[in-house]
Amino acid sequence: AIIALGQEVFSELGLEKIVVFRDDPASICSRLRERGGEEWSISAVQGHQNVELEQGHTIASKLGIPFLALSAFDVEGLVRAIGMRDALPT
Repeated sequence: AIIALGQEVFSELGLEKIVVFRDDPASICSRLRERGGEEWSISAVQGHQNVELEQGHTIASKLGIPFLALSAFDVEGLVRAIGMRDALPT
């Protein structure tokens, strides 16, 4: 079951932005299978991902902070998002 956390939880964290990684649901299922965990259907993963993206956007809007949805494994995008440009390898 998906349990949405209330805005107050995120407000108390003092976030400056919310960043969510997204990926192809079939790829996520494959990684979960490789970890030896519970078997997930592609539609279930897609549903969870959609809820996570929607919740992230909603909370960010309510808190007045930026919301970014990045592709999975986008390290450079994450580094830019958190403002650590000097952390990128040269």
